[in-house]
Amino acid sequence: MPSTDSITYFVVKFIFLSLVACVPLLIDRHIVRRRDEVITWGRRAQSRLNIPRCLHVFTEAEPGMLDIHMRFAAETLFNAGLCFSIGLLVFVLEPAGRTRIWLCFLMMVFVPVSVILGEWLLLIFRRRRSEKKIVSCEKVNHAEGYPGVERMILQAARGSAYF
Repeated sequence: MPSTDSITYFVVKFIFLSLVACVPLLIDRHIVRRRDEVITWGRRAQSRLNIPRCLHVFTEAEPGMLDIHMRFAAETLFNAGLCFSIGLLVFVLEPAGRTRIWLCFLMMVFVPVSVILGEWLLLIFRRRRSEKKIVSCEKVNHAEGYPGVERMILQAARGSAYF
């Protein structure tokens, strides 16, 4: 007869793994599918909060944000919320002590804030990269050809290691 601790462990593990497996499906169904609304809300929030343009996550040009970046942001926010929830659970269930206070501070404040700030920086860099691609594609004079692509092909033909 298995002990109740092992049964509880397997039930909690099953629920956790089921939740982790369902997160991408829920994100695709409820967030990525409503992409235009999310981007509109995000642009509106950026303008109302008077965030400097260099810190914007959503571009003014379409598509605003790619689907893969939106999935990444939603999954990261879910993980930050999960970390906050675990810290809150530890705070409520563990006996009082110095270790509990620091562990809860780390799990409830430091980890989610640092994850969200790191995610924001990564999304800013990805936005800048996509804006540079849009601008560089607009600046190409089709009569002159594509000098960057031609240079890359010549370097590859010469066997350059810089390729």
